[in-house]
Amino acid sequence: MQEKIFDISEKLGEALIASSLTIATAESCTGGLLGHLLTSVSGSSAYYLGGVIAYSNAVKEAFLGVRHETLVKYGAVSEQTAKEMAAGTRERIGSDIGISTTGIAGPTGGTLEKPVGLVYIGISTAEKTFAIKCNFKGSRENVKEETARTLLKKTLEMVQEKAEEERKKKILILMSDAGMGHRSASNALRDTFQLMFGEDCEVVINNPLDHPKTPKALHRSQTDYDSIIKHLPDLYKVGYQISDSSLPVTFIEGGLIAALYLPLRDILLKNQPDLVISTFPLYQAPLEAVLAMNNQPRSPLFTTITDLVSVHQLWFDRNITRLAVPTEEVKQLALKAGLKESQIIMTGIPVNPRISQLQQADPNELRRELGWDENLTPILVVGSPRMYNLGDLLPALDQCEAPFQLVLVAGGNEDFHNQLLETEWKHPTHIYNFVDDLPKMMRASGMNVCKAGGLIVTESLASGLPLLLVDALPGQEIGNMEFVVAHGAGEYHTTPEDVQDCITRWFANHEEVLKQIAENAKKIGKPEAAFRIVDEAWKIIQEGPIDTTIKPLQVYRRNLQELLDRFNINLSD
Repeated sequence: MQEKIFDISEKLGEALIASSLTIATAESCTGGLLGHLLTSVSGSSAYYLGGVIAYSNAVKEAFLGVRHETLVKYGAVSEQTAKEMAAGTRERIGSDIGISTTGIAGPTGGTLEKPVGLVYIGISTAEKTFAIKCNFKGSRENVKEETARTLLKKTLEMVQEKAEEERKKKILILMSDAGMGHRSASNALRDTFQLMFGEDCEVVINNPLDHPKTPKALHRSQTDYDSIIKHLPDLYKVGYQISDSSLPVTFIEGGLIAALYLPLRDILLKNQPDLVISTFPLYQAPLEAVLAMNNQPRSPLFTTITDLVSVHQLWFDRNITRLAVPTEEVKQLALKAGLKESQIIMTGIPVNPRISQLQQADPNELRRELGWDENLTPILVVGSPRMYNLGDLLPALDQCEAPFQLVLVAGGNEDFHNQLLETEWKHPTHIYNFVDDLPKMMRASGMNVCKAGGLIVTESLASGLPLLLVDALPGQEIGNMEFVVAHGAGEYHTTPEDVQDCITRWFANHEEVLKQIAENAKKIGKPEAAFRIVDEAWKIIQEGPIDTTIKPLQVYRRNLQELLDRFNINLSD
């Protein structure tokens, strides 16, 4: 049964009031029917500002601003004219929404090209203007009524969709591709937000280093990172150590504010987030600068650290709302840097929520699904484009006499993947380049051979996997490695001989050592980290924006303005 047209008008009125929106009409073929239906609702003066019945082309031009060229080229009954009528009534009457009708109601006036019943309805808002082509049957009265019914219904749907979008809480996650862990952590948080809060939130992931206003040197740092790590690891180590002290950090933060203020400001203005989450240390100071310079209430800032122990001081901005730390060691560093206990939450590093979902899955069943041998312990080997010595260690691993199968993941390293395919393996071997479900492979495996990257280590621990670490970059990855070894969750070996010795010991006596190391890994693994972070973040969102008029921020804002002036950064640019 078709919904009564007055009921649609009444629902539209309720939706407009609920969203604090106003509407104006521009009518040709409906001859005032839209205005009549809208004003038939009691209280419609709260949202209906008025309208124009523009039957002639002259009135369309004079009162609605429809261009003469549009009418000549496309005609009065056209998509272009409907759009200009809707935009014209919105702009000239000053409403939030403008709606329009133009068509051939009949029974005369039709042509082969434009038959009776052809109608265009238009809708215009500040964000967009569009028109819809309709073809109605029946009498003149029926065409007019169906035109009004369709337009009111489409407008109601648009207002409801807009209200639904505005009801959603918007979370902006800022990451970088300087290391794979920052993107992985961001993806884990996004997926967990969607699992926990679904339609109530919208999550956007953005890499500010790719913004067109970001200096090229910072943009290139994502790829230069790989080159420096590969060819100049000692230089990277020295640079990391020198920069990770109070005086250099102060200078670095000033430079980062100057370099990233404009791109971060643009990103925040475009997304208008209810909460900003950063998974990369370079963004804390410039983010705080952008938020502080806005005199309006500002979005809370939530920082999530992506390494286990050795973390740079740039992570520790004292003005952030909340800091998620992975370990007690990092918490103490944050307190030493001046953060308050109330600002810190110890969660672990966020990992793919599927790891938590697979906690009760039977590894043997997963091995069957993956096509692996149920009776042989899988040794998972995870490579990456940033891992350079694995190809030399795998032959030694393969020569071990212990009963196992190899699961080799190249991780997008094409040369390594080809090398794996061309090698003749002694043990049963499964070779992959990219994988879609690494958590499933981890749950099905008996141990993991990898580098000491923050995310791969954390995901392995969360999956209860013993770790044989064969590579660790100077700085933060050395800290990750030392954390694993200190807790008995794995070992660190970089020579073929040591790798062979490790595997032989772990698999001796029916894998007795391997099983103990797995228990140690489970004790320090935190599969629920992403859920804890998202739960805390959601509580912060409910508290609303932060007041920027408090005195400490006013002082900070004055100092910041001096810094921006020194670098000739125009806030209105």
